[in-house]
Amino acid sequence: MFRNHFSVLGNAGAEPILRRTLTGGVVATVNVATNYRHRDTDGRWIESTEWHRITAFDRLAKELQESVKKGTRVAADGYMRTRKFVDVNHQERYVHELVATQLLVGSGADARPDAERDGVPAAIADDGNTADQDVRVI
Repeated sequence: MFRNHFSVLGNAGAEPILRRTLTGGVVATVNVATNYRHRDTDGRWIESTEWHRITAFDRLAKELQESVKKGTRVAADGYMRTRKFVDVNHQERYVHELVATQLLVGSGADARPDAERDGVPAAIADDGNTADQDVRVI
C-alpha cells in the first residue's frame, strides 16, 4: 500500500486566512515559501522559490491563525489533496494543498532556511539546536 505523506518547511508569506465550513467547522490556509538551490551548467548557484498552500482544520486551524504571522517558520506534515472548484468567471480551477495533520511553528525570517554551514544548506546540516529559536508544536 502506498502512503500519501508530505512535509514542508518554510516561511509564511502572509498571515493565515481563517474561514468557516458549511457545517460550522473552522479552516485556515497559509502559503509557505520554500527555496530550491542547484548549480547551473557554469557552476553558479541558482535559487528559486516555490509556494505551498497549507490547509488546517478545526483545532489546528485556530492554532495556526493564532501562532503564524508573515515570515514565521512553519513545518507542516500531512497529505496532499487536489480540489476542483468553479471561480467567479465560471472557469473550472484546481488547487493543490497540503492538509496538515501536524504543525511545528517557530520564529521566522531571522533563522534563514537557506543559510549555509561549511557549504551545506542548513536544512541538511541542522544540528537540532533550537535554543535560539522559539519553537511551538501545535
